[in-house]
Amino acid sequence: MTKPGWEVHAFSVKQRTSLPNPIQKLRALSSFVIRASAFVINQMAYLDSFLSVIVKHGGSDLHFAEGQPPKMRVHGDIMPIRAEPISREEAIPNDERNLRSA
Repeated sequence: MTKPGWEVHAFSVKQRTSLPNPIQKLRALSSFVIRASAFVINQMAYLDSFLSVIVKHGGSDLHFAEGQPPKMRVHGDIMPIRAEPISREEAIPNDERNLRSA
C-alpha cells in the first residue's frame, strides 16, 4: 500500500513531485526499448563470434566468465577459445550498465 504522493518503483520508493505526463512516460519507455533492442542485437553478434568457433570445432558448450578466457567443450574436453580472459567490459558491456541505470 502506498501513501498519497509516493510511488514504489522496483523495490525503491520515490517521492512524486508532480503527476507523470503520459507523453513523457511513453517517450522514456520507447527510448528504453530502442536502447535495449540495440543492446540485444550487439550482444547476439558478439556471442555469435564465439559460437561460430564452437561449431567449426564440433563443440557443444560455451563457458563465459569474467576474468577467465572463453572456453568451449569439444568431445567432453574443455578448451580455451582464446588466451586472453574476458574483461569486465565484455562481461557487462557499457550498454547494459547504461540500461541498468536508466
